[in-house]
Amino acid sequence: MKQYGIWGSPALHRVGSLNFTICAPLEWMHLLLKNVIPGLMNLWTGRFKDLDEGTDNYKLVPHIWEEFGQETVNAVKTIPSSFVCVLGNIAENRSSFTAESWGFWFIYLALILLKNHFLDNKYYVHMCKLVRLMKTSIKLELTTSEVDELKEGFVQWVKEYEECVPYGPSQLKFAITDMYFDV
Repeated sequence: MKQYGIWGSPALHRVGSLNFTICAPLEWMHLLLKNVIPGLMNLWTGRFKDLDEGTDNYKLVPHIWEEFGQETVNAVKTIPSSFVCVLGNIAENRSSFTAESWGFWFIYLALILLKNHFLDNKYYVHMCKLVRLMKTSIKLELTTSEVDELKEGFVQWVKEYEECVPYGPSQLKFAITDMYFDV
């Protein structure tokens, strides 16, 4: 636990066949669901440390974002709770969003909600690349070629992010390129 910073049930630590560095790889939840995705939402809604867009057009129109909030609430009303918890209005109260909420919203709802709402489609395409990488990375089994694709894909995504938001917040320039993938 001290070596890798991964905590778990003390009873499970007695099971010699479990490798906790593989069971909880890469801090996926904290890196992506609790940092990158909320950071992107803040950036796209103009709430990220009072930074403006500079010369780019990635900011979403406020009234559209308010519609997304209500559509988020309405969308999960018909989805069984075994798939997702109740999601609040993302435009009004993001503080209630957990990692699970962010993950479901970004992977399943954002693709539909954000389509055709960026002034420049490259931001939507860039978001879709992250969704694809995230979906691949949570598969229960990965081939060696998929691991290689993930490595290159995340590195490329970060490079494209830095091109899309050249003067953007350094807090979103995360260490995903240094991730260790174990097959």
